[in-house]
Amino acid sequence: MTPLPDVTARFLPQVAEYPAGAVFGPRRLGDFEIVWLLEGSARWEVTHPDGGTERHLLRPGTLVMAWPGDIDRYEWSPEGRSRHAYLHFTGRVAGTNAPVSSRPLAGNEPMAALVAYLQRVATSGETTEPARVDAMLALVVDLFVNGSPGDAPAIDPRVRPAVDLVRREWGTHGLGLVAVGRLAAACGMSAGHFSRTFRGAVGASPAAAFELVRLARAATLLQRANVGLAEVARDCGFADAYHLSHRFVAAYGVAPGRFRALRPEPDPLTPVDGAGLRGLWGALVGEGPIGRASPPVTADDLE
Repeated sequence: MTPLPDVTARFLPQVAEYPAGAVFGPRRLGDFEIVWLLEGSARWEVTHPDGGTERHLLRPGTLVMAWPGDIDRYEWSPEGRSRHAYLHFTGRVAGTNAPVSSRPLAGNEPMAALVAYLQRVATSGETTEPARVDAMLALVVDLFVNGSPGDAPAIDPRVRPAVDLVRREWGTHGLGLVAVGRLAAACGMSAGHFSRTFRGAVGASPAAAFELVRLARAATLLQRANVGLAEVARDCGFADAYHLSHRFVAAYGVAPGRFRALRPEPDPLTPVDGAGLRGLWGALVGEGPIGRASPPVTADDLE
């Protein structure tokens, strides 16, 4: 696992405002700088030490980073004022041999939230612990340089229709088996072609892969719900408690009752991760809206 960048902000985030048509640069960077627009637009030209030049049209919703040794120049919108926030920092950042210059914030929720935090620091007027800024900055830089987990599709597009079908079936009828013929038809393939494609893309047969996800659901229920084994089996699409126990021991190495009693609690996704199926688990179980607003809890709700 790549460690987080070791970075230190030279000062707290700042905000700069420019009149229409203002120009800045060219200048040579002696440190790192991240910039994100708050209002207006700008044309940004950056030349790297190897002589390569990039040109970007910047608008709110884009984060750019200049690297030490870069030479850059800004031309701000001639149509009105522009504002941006920026932060200079020093340190060691992996990947400096192939620098990334621009990433969108839209669709990259972790980075967008962290940048929003840095923006609050820039405008709050409060004294903020520098160590906290450095910690947030390290996460921003890591996501910027290495990309967000969501930048690459978790599921091969060739088999995604089958995964979507299973998710719909599970959401409507509960966890259970979906015939390979239906999965193949969803992908426009024959059953044999689909099975080979799925194994090549996912790393396991459809039956084995979907069963591990159902077993992970069972393991989670064993740890986090006071329900009997028969009910867990029904909820997770197994014929009965005996069938669940047999398959559970094969995947987890212990019987469900023993697994439930283990302290500290083991990770219920260990077999899923061991088979390289975290992406499949996420597509079937882990995806979905989070953080949706809900009505405040009142005293009546607690009675």
